[in-house]
Amino acid sequence: ATAAAVRALGVEPALVPSRFAAEEIAAGLPEPAGARVLLPQSDLASPRLAEELRRRGAFVDAIAAYRTVAVELPPEELAELARADAIVLASGSAARSLAAAFAAAGHPPPRALLVCIGPRTAEVAREVGLSVGLVADEATADGLVRAIAWRLGEQSG
Repeated sequence: ATAAAVRALGVEPALVPSRFAAEEIAAGLPEPAGARVLLPQSDLASPRLAEELRRRGAFVDAIAAYRTVAVELPPEELAELARADAIVLASGSAARSLAAAFAAAGHPPPRALLVCIGPRTAEVAREVGLSVGLVADEATADGLVRAIAWRLGEQSG
């Protein structure tokens, strides 16, 4: 999706990794020694990519381009989540927020099937006490849809 947005601006991305993870980006880049790299990212982003690029000799300016802000869920939305069959988590911050919302309300973690967009999100979800039921093979919206469709097909077949 990011590559498509960049192309829509008239620029061809130099790299679109096969797996959407910091390690894949670092591994897919040409030797960065001496290169100056601007890395706009979330204020909660893992430092892994910047650290790996620096380790390989790049001069990295990692800046917070946007902030991730937790949202307090009204009781009726929390109750709706508690009744859900599946909950999709597209980021580690979403996992943290979900766990915090249930804990603040004095409820146990949701019993729904928790579907994570990728391994890093699943790792964070487990760290905050959530039980991960499914991790998408590809960390994209399409990957999430395919994972859920596969699970539903498995259960009905």
